Amino acid sequence: MVLVSAKNEHKAMRKIWQRLDDALPIDVLCSLFPSPDGQYLMSIPMTEQAWQQIRAQAATAGQSPEDHLRAAVAQALARDRSRRRARLDCQLSTLLSTFTPEEITAAAARRIRPPGCPSDGPNGSREE
Repeated sequence: MVLVSAKNEHKAMRKIWQRLDDALPIDVLCSLFPSPDGQYLMSIPMTEQAWQQIRAQAATAGQSPEDHLRAAVAQALARDRSRRRARLDCQLSTLLSTFTPEEITAAAARRIRPPGCPSDGPNGSREE
């Protein structure tokens, strides 16, 4: 996370680009801020060429550029969730070929148990 002081968002993004330009390989910088209705808004600065392409795609789809981007981001997030779910299913299938569901569940529970939570002792008893 990078914080900068600037009079407006455009100037802030430009300052960040200038500071990080030589330090990191950056393709996109975006800013997130809460909207009055409680959702987070994302501001993504783009080149004029990128905006032209988005406007053309939106016009072809009969949408505003904002609605087109909103739908594209939602589709990308859905694809990512689907891929992650498929990877998890594949990994679980591999685990289930070697371990029982109970062993997998117990191992997962050990991994996600919060610190300080009592652990299971022998014979399923709780120990502190």
